Amino acid sequence: DIRLLADNLCEVTIADDLLARLSEKTGGSMRLAVVGLSQIEHVAKTGAKTTMALADWPPGKAFFYGDAPSRGAR
Repeated sequence: DIRLLADNLCEVTIADDLLARLSEKTGGSMRLAVVGLSQIEHVAKTGAKTTMALADWPPGKAFFYGDAPSRGAR
């Protein structure tokens, strides 16, 4: 679950709305979720924020580059 990852990996608090958007963009890939959480944390720390919500996320900024892999694809 992406909330468990965020709570255990991130040094900033991430609001449910931003986690929902990240989850939607990852297509279920935990690898991409970790990369996205790292991006969120970087943006938060750069802006001296302790909490990030969807409203705080810069418009048009990607959580990661490329598309999430499709399920079952190798």
